[in-house]
Amino acid sequence: MTFVVTMPAAGTARIALARADRATGSRLAAARFRRVGVVRVKLKRGRNVVRVKRVRKRKLARGSYHATITPKTGDRTLAPVKLRR
Repeated sequence: MTFVVTMPAAGTARIALARADRATGSRLAAARFRRVGVVRVKLKRGRNVVRVKRVRKRKLARGSYHATITPKTGDRTLAPVKLRR
């Protein structure tokens, strides 16, 4: 999975990944995705390309994912960005 994050200043980001879960028959979109894990990355100011290949020593399989990126700049937590892949 590759993400492009534009940061106003150097800081860190927390990327939470959720994978499509075909086992649940729920019609709610939130219930159809199962959380895989969280990755923390250090980012520089400007455009950052982040590649996530493994989460907790597990390789990510192909498929559709939801990601929530929560960047932090200094002491401030910026608004989370939600993505679908």
